[in-house]
Amino acid sequence: MPLPDVVYNRLPSRRAETSLSIASLREHFVRRKIPFFNWSFLNKSDVYKMLDQDVEALKHLPESVSGPSAEKLKRCWRSTILSI
Repeated sequence: MPLPDVVYNRLPSRRAETSLSIASLREHFVRRKIPFFNWSFLNKSDVYKMLDQDVEALKHLPESVSGPSAEKLKRCWRSTILSI
């Protein structure tokens, strides 16, 4: 069977994406210089940090807290409920 011209990653989970068989397949494509699109799942924190630097995008971003305490979650929940 011929190899594809390009590969688009549609794997359903991070777990599948990090399996040895998929890593081996990726290496196979890389060695043959076959483009691999949507290389991996996006890290939400990384995406937020990139968007946070864009003035236009920043207007639309909700507050984001990495690893919030239970008290912080309660405050956010209360402020959301009160604003509705």
